[in-house]
Amino acid sequence: MEIIEIDETSRPFFRNMIFEPGYLTEGERIDLGLMEEDEAAGTAVLSLTGDEAMLHSVFIAPSFRRRGLGRELVENIIMFSRAAGARFVTADYLRNGEELEAFLLSLGFFLVYEPSVYTFTIEEVKNSDFSKEWVFGRDYPGTVLSLSETDRKETNAVLKFLEEGGYPVNSLKDNALLRDLSLSVFDKHGEVAASVLCSAHEDRIIIDFLHSRDNAYKQLMLLIRSFFEAVENNGYGSDPLVFQAVNTMALSITEKLTGKTPEPSGTSVYAVYELF
Repeated sequence: MEIIEIDETSRPFFRNMIFEPGYLTEGERIDLGLMEEDEAAGTAVLSLTGDEAMLHSVFIAPSFRRRGLGRELVENIIMFSRAAGARFVTADYLRNGEELEAFLLSLGFFLVYEPSVYTFTIEEVKNSDFSKEWVFGRDYPGTVLSLSETDRKETNAVLKFLEEGGYPVNSLKDNALLRDLSLSVFDKHGEVAASVLCSAHEDRIIIDFLHSRDNAYKQLMLLIRSFFEAVENNGYGSDPLVFQAVNTMALSITEKLTGKTPEPSGTSVYAVYELF
């Protein structure tokens, strides 16, 4: 097996198995061809943007399938992306791609589904049975600080806590972060017990990550109450809010708070491979 970068000379050789050159990608587009015994066996299209390599397509010719060539091709793409300085390889596909999904999972990718979307007002949340009893109806111990209030030591503790919870802290971009709405609860020992990270996109406040330590349920409830108070104090509470709950904990808590099921938000899934 040999993998080559497709150029204008070799492109006709792969003409029936690759996206047209005009296929739009962000960053530098790279077309790769797979050769097996001097025959065109497959192709892949990827692009490099910053620390991410995006895998747009993988195709193996029918006569060469079921021989492990697709696996070898993607494994080589992973090695190529790491050598090019990328920290992630990301593939996107439709949710009905079960065979592709199983293939990517077997290679070590993990899945990131499009966020579940909820539309509600702060008043709806305050009036829900769950909020009345558990969020606003009780007092909980702990100190709540936003990222804009934490010092360097506290910020490092928050980042370490998030990283331990599976959040890719290297992807954190301060310019996209609503620092006043990204909160952490510190317990009586000064340790981080729960955190929420948020960002904004058009009319949406996005819950990028919600995480708590084991047995830190009280601090989690304090965090949620403080979060909604911060939303109101920062002028976001007067109109209906569109929240995107991204991880499992955020999904579960948002459903309890609102008593609603999520609205459809698309059909895409992302498969991500970490290179660090």
